[in-house]
Amino acid sequence: MRLAEGVRLGNCRLVRKLGEGGMAEVWEAVDVTLERRVAIKVVKETISSLPEFDARFRREAKTAARLEHPNILHIFGFGVDDGVAYIEMPYLSGGTLASRLDEGPPPPTETVCDWVADLASALDAAHEQGIIHRDIKSVNVLFDQSGRIVLGDFGLAKSMADSSGLTAAGTLMGTPMYLSPEQARGEALTPGSDQFSLGVLAYRMLAGQLPWGPNAAPAVVMMRIVGQSPPAPSSLRPDLPPAVDAVFERVLAKKPADRFESCGAFATALRAALLPAVASEVGDAATVAVPQPVFAVPAAPPAPARPAGPRSRPGADSAPAPRRSGLVLLLVLFLGANSVVLALVVWDKIGPRLPWAAPPRPADVVPTPEPASLPTASPVPGPEPGSIVVVEQTPSPPSEEGPSPTPAPVPPPETPTPEPSPTPAPTAVPSPTVPPALPPGAIPPVRTTDVRPEFPEGLVRRHAGLQGRVELRVLVQSDGSVGEIRVVRGVAPDVDEVVVEAARRQLAFVPASLRGKAIAAPATVVVGVRFRIMPPG
Repeated sequence: MRLAEGVRLGNCRLVRKLGEGGMAEVWEAVDVTLERRVAIKVVKETISSLPEFDARFRREAKTAARLEHPNILHIFGFGVDDGVAYIEMPYLSGGTLASRLDEGPPPPTETVCDWVADLASALDAAHEQGIIHRDIKSVNVLFDQSGRIVLGDFGLAKSMADSSGLTAAGTLMGTPMYLSPEQARGEALTPGSDQFSLGVLAYRMLAGQLPWGPNAAPAVVMMRIVGQSPPAPSSLRPDLPPAVDAVFERVLAKKPADRFESCGAFATALRAALLPAVASEVGDAATVAVPQPVFAVPAAPPAPARPAGPRSRPGADSAPAPRRSGLVLLLVLFLGANSVVLALVVWDKIGPRLPWAAPPRPADVVPTPEPASLPTASPVPGPEPGSIVVVEQTPSPPSEEGPSPTPAPVPPPETPTPEPSPTPAPTAVPSPTVPPALPPGAIPPVRTTDVRPEFPEGLVRRHAGLQGRVELRVLVQSDGSVGEIRVVRGVAPDVDEVVVEAARRQLAFVPASLRGKAIAAPATVVVGVRFRIMPPG
């Protein structure tokens, strides 16, 4: 089959070609069934025609599809159509790591530490499932629209290597720069092989070039990978700490046993070497210091001069006296403060009941209900700070629109009578559509996009300094669309409303499934809210 725009592969229609490598082509496509934009990786015919490719391809794709991790590119589906093997994946609009590294200077060290930690977490999760990636390189690392880093091509590289009998998938693609020594020698691979490739990728991000030279030929690169040590990163970038050289010397060791015990251990060591001063700090929230009153203990009066006499031993009886007097003063202050508080509480309770107590103020007397007093009192327009204003739900439009207060009370008894019939309609909307729990054996829905609400300037200023998390309960339909959204925990009604509307527009999911069939299921989404603008003055 010749690939071109408009060609159908399964349920997907090809739109445009995004890129091409030695093993596959990547196309932007549209899933005509679910009406969503996806990416299609099509294996080239020279690879798919190898013996036993179809069986191995299906087995490895199923294994990779079971991986669930926020930094692993999820697989929507796969298949073989008219001899063309393809994999359907989410379309990520953030580009690849290769394009970011080629277009600008090396990223900040803090960003490199975060990216390496996320990729290491994804690889460790795959290694726990018995999956070795085998093809870690900058073009296989992508970003979504929120900037989240994602590792793709799980399972496919292993399928290619096993089908062809060659040493590694990197050799098939013609990019051996990220291969481990054991891959170059054609030996059995372990999770340490992925760790070596991740170290090469981190070296590229920090030093600005690959450890085997910027423009070396593939044959020269293979020789250097097997038999030569790369230059220290600090020799290419002098601002790097010397401790970084020791970390890369270990992660790029020729023997897998000499490397770190896991990819996560490498990421931790790299962060400690690059950011020793902030490695132990957690979070970036500003610390607000609230002034508190400090009660100082008055100094003890000077002791009277002792009469002349035999000199006592130093420290025999001088130290205990000031210490004891200080404790006594603290105890007296504590008891005195408690006595004052207790006296105020008792006086507040029994004072008004005493015979000589003054009569209650007119504000304290409960007024008799008069219809004319309701429209005249208007506490809503200007409530004092800290006051609580209760607004009744009973409709009273005539009292607000009529200019004269006297005829206003007459129509309200008649106008509310037709209103109660429609009012139960909104309250009668139930929310049991979200299933209470997934059925046994079901796979929960996977979120493929994030929520990035945009708050109006007035709302931000009104809630300046607000921090919190809005927890949503989302019903994911069987087609992956968003159904009902409920706020489980919010921070403010107007803020929650903006977050809910953004979630309804921006969220997308891979639907839950039970025995291979998509089902509707709930999902929990947490959105952090932080307004850093401080109030004026």
